[in-house]
Amino acid sequence: MSRHGAAEPAPSGRERDEWKDVTRKPRRVKVVLADRAGSRRLVRNAAPTIEPNSAGETLVRELVRSQLRMALGLAAVAVVLLAGLPAFFQLMPEVANGTVFGVRVPWLLLGFVAYPVLVGVGLLHNRLAERNERDFVDMLDR
Repeated sequence: MSRHGAAEPAPSGRERDEWKDVTRKPRRVKVVLADRAGSRRLVRNAAPTIEPNSAGETLVRELVRSQLRMALGLAAVAVVLLAGLPAFFQLMPEVANGTVFGVRVPWLLLGFVAYPVLVGVGLLHNRLAERNERDFVDMLDR
């Protein structure tokens, strides 16, 4: 006799129906992780508080302008810092020809300094954008 019951006779009609009921798998249940307390921040929707008049439109337009001004300023800082590296190497050939642990300094600066600069600019942009939006909502509450 095998472990799987292949040598056993097939069940009769009534036994077969009972067998189907017993072997039916339970339905799958979707398990979702619970939200962590404190991980959600209160997000306020400013849209309902702005009247569709010229004053509300002017406030929103000013918020968009300040966000654009800030983004363009930070993009200019990133471009000056990263595009200034080749000019720096051109003006300072002793730095450009130097090596650290057998690796030339320009490769080290481009490989290990450029990315933290970009991450820092991104974090600064996020912080300033949230501050602009917080100031805008505070101005609406007054």
